[in-house]
Amino acid sequence: SEKPKTKVLKQKLSELGVSDCLIITQEIDENTYLASRNIPRVRVVEWASIDPVVLLSYEKVVLTESALSEVEAQLK
Repeated sequence: SEKPKTKVLKQKLSELGVSDCLIITQEIDENTYLASRNIPRVRVVEWASIDPVVLLSYEKVVLTESALSEVEAQLK
């Protein structure tokens, strides 16, 4: 099983050009949560729990592909 890797998550965010952001996933798995909890100004939420207050708290939002598919389906 994969282990939580804060370093890997930081690298991915760096590749995207973001240091602080809201990450929206279809479901939060324990590894993603553990990898993100020690990164300041990075928060991981499930797509079903996003709301305007959470969205307005972050200038940048990163969506996983599965979360994007869920959001698109809800908007149709």
